Amino acid sequence: MAELEELSENMEEYLETIYRLTLKKGIAKTGEIAKHLKLSPPSVTEMNQRLEQMGYIVYKPYQGVTLTEKGERHAYHLLRRHRVVQEFLMQVLGMEKVDAHEWACKMEHVVPLELERYLYSKLPTRDLKGLAPPKTLEEAGMVANERGGSGE
Repeated sequence: MAELEELSENMEEYLETIYRLTLKKGIAKTGEIAKHLKLSPPSVTEMNQRLEQMGYIVYKPYQGVTLTEKGERHAYHLLRRHRVVQEFLMQVLGMEKVDAHEWACKMEHVVPLELERYLYSKLPTRDLKGLAPPKTLEEAGMVANERGGSGE
C-alpha cells in the first residue's frame, strides 16, 4: 500500500467542500465551491487543476468537479474525523455546537487516526450521521503518513 500524499489544510478544505457538494448534487460547480470557501472562481479553477493533476478530482471546465476514488476516500476520512471531534467536544466536554464545529474545522487536519479512534470510543452516543466509525489502520487499508506515523 502506498502512503497518501500530504495535502495542505487548504487542499483538504477544497476536498471536503467538493465532497459535501457532490453528496447533494452529484457534481460541484466552481462557483459553488468559490462561494462556500469565500474565494474567487479563478482561484478555485487553479486549485481544481492542481487537485486533478494529483489524482483527487476530475475537473471538467464549465461543467464542474467530481472526486476520484482517491479524493473521495480522503474527503470521507476528513469529514468523519471532523464529526468525531465535533461530537466529542459537544458530548463529552459540553461545548455548544457552533463552537464545537469551529474547533473541529481547525482540528480535523491534525488529528491522527489513533486519537480519532480514542475520541470515538469515549462518545456516549456514537452517531456520525451516516459515516462509518474509525477503523484500525489495517481495516482502513491505510499505512502511516505524515501525521506522526499514523493516520489515513
